[in-house]
Amino acid sequence: MRPQSLCIDAGDPNFRDFNDTDIDRERRIMDGDHDCIWRVDIGADEFHWPMADFNKDDIVDFLDFAIFANSWHTTDPAKSFDKDNDVDTDDLAKFFESWLLYKPKPDFDRNHSVDFADFSLLAASWKTFDESRSLDENCDVNIYDLVIFCDHWLSNTD
Repeated sequence: MRPQSLCIDAGDPNFRDFNDTDIDRERRIMDGDHDCIWRVDIGADEFHWPMADFNKDDIVDFLDFAIFANSWHTTDPAKSFDKDNDVDTDDLAKFFESWLLYKPKPDFDRNHSVDFADFSLLAASWKTFDESRSLDENCDVNIYDLVIFCDHWLSNTD
């Protein structure tokens, strides 16, 4: 699912099974758009940003740290990861849990399009341990990676 998808946090507002997981084995109910409202997405895959990726560029880096630091010792629910609304050392520790964490994109050949060339590279790593081709957290290239890949099929990655 892409960050601009209208399916994010648009599912059934009455869905309350907090133990349910999506096709990637991530929690089914999340705050996918970071508006502090936890709601299920529409579809089999929940959208998930690292909470500390404030500028939504797929990596938690110094740009995100600058945004976070600007809220230091203030009351800012969007930057308070422990949900007590004040931005302090507890939130800094949570911020660094996501440091340099990113979600890989399936544009393996970096031509700005997810296409057959990328599918060929994914297929060549099928059922192997390949961190460069795995699109989820387990590094095994399997059906979960294919689902993520298909979600980006023919998309422009610019």
